[in-house]
This record gives sequence, structure tokens and C-alpha cells, in this order.
Amino acid sequence: MIVKVGHHLLEAYPVENYVYEVSYCGRKEFYQDAWDAAHSTLYTKDSSYNATITKIPVRPISEKRIERRLLYQKWGGVKTGIRQQ
Repeated sequence: MIVKVGHHLLEAYPVENYVYEVSYCGRKEFYQDAWDAAHSTLYTKDSSYNATITKIPVRPISEKRIERRLLYQKWGGVKTGIRQQ
């Protein structure tokens, strides 16, 4: 998952079973904690204009499963003996 920290885009992996999306007028920011989402600049600045916080369930995925999925997609879903999970 790509997250915005200041002016930087970083890759992050959630440690909880949920991430929180703050959205307003097509702009979206993601946070791992509800407190951080509620105190984000997008939410606090635009909360009077219906900025929303959405709780999104996530499931961590291992590097091995990512490699399997990429191979499966590369070969167009052809049965290669790799079970897609």
C-alpha cells in the first residue's frame, strides 16, 4: 500500500486488520490508526464539508503469495501447477 507522509509517497504494510481512508472530493489519504485519521489535515480542515473516514479491512499477504499471483497473472491464468490463493 502506498501512503503519503508529508510530501513523500512511501510503501507501507498494515499491522492491524484495518486501515482508515479519509476522503474528500476525490482526494484520499490512508492511515493505520483511527486517531491519526481523525486528526489528519484533510479531515480536520474539510470536516465541515463532509470529509469521511472509512474503515477498510485488510489481510496481510506474504511475499511468496505475491510472487505466485504475479506468475499466475503473467501466464494468463494458465494451469501451471501453482495454486492461486
